[in-house]
Amino acid sequence: GANGFCINGSGYWSNDTYQKSSDLTVYAHWTPNKYTLDVNGFLDGEDSGGVSGYGTFDVRINGNLVANDVTDFCQDINYNSTYSIEDIKSTAGHIYNGVHSGRLNGSIPNYRTNVSLNFTTNKYIVSYNSNGGTESMPSQKVTYGTSFITNKNKFSRVGYRFAGYNEKADGTGAW
Repeated sequence: GANGFCINGSGYWSNDTYQKSSDLTVYAHWTPNKYTLDVNGFLDGEDSGGVSGYGTFDVRINGNLVANDVTDFCQDINYNSTYSIEDIKSTAGHIYNGVHSGRLNGSIPNYRTNVSLNFTTNKYIVSYNSNGGTESMPSQKVTYGTSFITNKNKFSRVGYRFAGYNEKADGTGAW
């Protein structure tokens, strides 16, 4: 039972009355309490319930793989069990920046263990080159996976009409 122990198949429980004709030693039997291990994300500066869309990770308990390439983990684990969070991978366009809070490995204490993995989305600079024209234009900072609108053209070139932007100077690139 939850409040007792068992000797040789006979149950002796706390606060029960027994009659015995000789001396008897009874031993307390202990079952470890369970405490929560919760792995969350700190994504682009915001707390999140997991790391979905940003990356994956593995979880080992007492050396055994219990979760492979997951984006979230919240499970009750036996007290004093060892845990490790490993093989942390970023998805395309994201960077894993280490642990925001908690530890990647340790033993389950007698309270909830929270670990927060820090990921950020890549940011890129779009620079504008006049490609033989005059004037200048400010660059733009854009975020991976999001649409952006190019700046309105402010370049000029004598004898030419602006035809649009391209990723290559000779016009053979994208756009």
